[in-house]
Amino acid sequence: RALGLEKLAADAVTIDEERGVLVDAATHERLATAELPEPVRAVAWSAAAGPEGGFVAVTPHGDLLALTVGGGGVEPVRSLGTPVADPGALAVSPDGALAVVTDRAAASVAVVDVASGELIETVSAGTEPDQVVFLEHFAVIRNAASADVTWIDLTDPSKNDNLTVGSSPPGRLAVAMSGPSGERAEE
Repeated sequence: RALGLEKLAADAVTIDEERGVLVDAATHERLATAELPEPVRAVAWSAAAGPEGGFVAVTPHGDLLALTVGGGGVEPVRSLGTPVADPGALAVSPDGALAVVTDRAAASVAVVDVASGELIETVSAGTEPDQVVFLEHFAVIRNAASADVTWIDLTDPSKNDNLTVGSSPPGRLAVAMSGPSGERAEE
């Protein structure tokens, strides 16, 4: 049986080359293990990946897969296409609707609709984009070998740009956001 969104939100999936392992985040118990159809490089949660949510994964060849997690383990739902050739980072927008995946060799970022698999936009990035974080409705991408970050407006991914942040490549990105009561939380 498929696990509900509430259950998955508290759990984590780890990837060990060709296996997906669902782990209970509270007890650290292994809930399920499953063979994946092919090795994956990165995985992220998305409410739009399956009927009850699931995961989006990217393979070393740049294929995006929608996966669901049930009592028997991780199962592929459908292919979302091959938007990149040399995937680096993968992240899913906070609303679960869009997958953002970097292409290190092409110095670009693909924005993909998770529900339909449609490639929404391919954005030029700096050299070796390798990290994605979100700030409200923006994706911010760290470029490991250039002195800029790439930003993408997720409400209209055609609105994007590279922003110089100094004279050398930026360190790892972190986002601090205010919660509903005004307190700051780190991501």
